[in-house]
Amino acid sequence: MSSLADLLRGTARRADGRVGLLLLGVLVLLAVLAPALAGPPDLQDLAGRLHGPTVAHPLGTDQLGRDVLSRTLHGVRHSLVTGFLVAAASGLLGGAAGLAGGYRGGWLDTLIQRAIDTLMALPLLVLALAVVAALGPSRWGVTIALAVAFTPIAARIARAGARSVRSAGYVQAARTTGAGTTAVLARHVVPNAAGPWLIVVSAQVGAAILAEASLGFLGLGGSGTATSLGAMLGGEAQTYMHGAPWLIVWPGLMLALLVLSANLLGDALAGALDPVETGRAPQRPGGTIRG
Repeated sequence: MSSLADLLRGTARRADGRVGLLLLGVLVLLAVLAPALAGPPDLQDLAGRLHGPTVAHPLGTDQLGRDVLSRTLHGVRHSLVTGFLVAAASGLLGGAAGLAGGYRGGWLDTLIQRAIDTLMALPLLVLALAVVAALGPSRWGVTIALAVAFTPIAARIARAGARSVRSAGYVQAARTTGAGTTAVLARHVVPNAAGPWLIVVSAQVGAAILAEASLGFLGLGGSGTATSLGAMLGGEAQTYMHGAPWLIVWPGLMLALLVLSANLLGDALAGALDPVETGRAPQRPGGTIRG
C-alpha cells in the first residue's frame, strides 16, 4: 500500500474488514458511553443481589447487588485499552529490536536473538504470570507483563523483514549514494518490511484481550472489584452461575465479540497487504500461470 489511507480503504473494501470495523466501532462507542449508559460499576445493593433482568438493571445484578450492565461495559473499556496498549507497546519494542538486529546483523543481532529465544522458551501465559508475580497483581502490572510476553513475536517478524530487505538493490543503491543508516531505515527498510509486522501487531490486539481476561479469571488482574471481563467470569461468579447465568453470559459474549472484531480486522488487513489478492503481485511474461 502506498499510504495509510490506501491501507484503510483496502481493509474497508473487504467484507470481513467492514464487519470488523462496524463491530469494533459499536464496542468502542459502548465503552466510551459506559458511565452515561449504566452508571458506576461498583455500586452495591445487597438487598437486590442476584436479581434477574429488570428495568433498573437490564442485565441483572451480581452477588453483591452490582449492576451487570455497568460492569460489563466498563469491562469492555478495560479490555480495549489493555489490548491496544499491549499491542502497541510490544509492537514498537519488538519491532525496534528486530529491525536493529536484522539490519545491522553481527553481534547485535546475536545478542537480541538470544534474549528473544530466552523469552520464547516460556509459554506466553507462564511468562506473563512470572512478570505479574514480580510487579504485583494490578492493571498496569498485567499490561506490562503481557507487553513483555508479546514482544518476541513482533521482534521475530520485524527481524525477518529487515533481513529480507537489507540486501535489496534499492537499499544498496541508497547506501552507495551516501545515505546514512537512519535515512535508509526510514525511507526504504521500514516501509517495505512493515507489512507482516503490522499484521502481527493487529492480531496481537485480540490475543492480548484474551490473555488479559485469562489473568483476570485467575484473580491477577487487580483488586477484587476490578471491572475486568475475565475477573467477572471468575471468582464467585462460578459459584452462582447455575442460578444466575447472566453473571457469565454477558461478559463472555462481550469478550467473544471483542476478540472476533479484532481477528476480523487482522484478517482484512492481511488481505489488504497481500499482493496476490490486491493484484500487485509480479507476473511472468505471457500472462498468468495456469494449474
